[in-house]
Amino acid sequence: YFEEALKIFRASVGEKHLDVALELNNIGLSYAREGDAAKAREYLEQALAMRRELAGDKHPLVATSLTSLGELLL
Repeated sequence: YFEEALKIFRASVGEKHLDVALELNNIGLSYAREGDAAKAREYLEQALAMRRELAGDKHPLVATSLTSLGELLL
């Protein structure tokens, strides 16, 4: 379902948008819960990069992405 949501967000708001970054983060967290750390990291890093680009390094959403990646790498 997350992949479908990601397609919808990309179609409606474009490739680079904070809503797209949110879905990327959600997909990454889902893969982490399933135990697929490599896939999780891929999506979480995409979310982090997009959030940094769109919102800046000091934005709370960037902190959320960093926390998600930190939890994955524990």
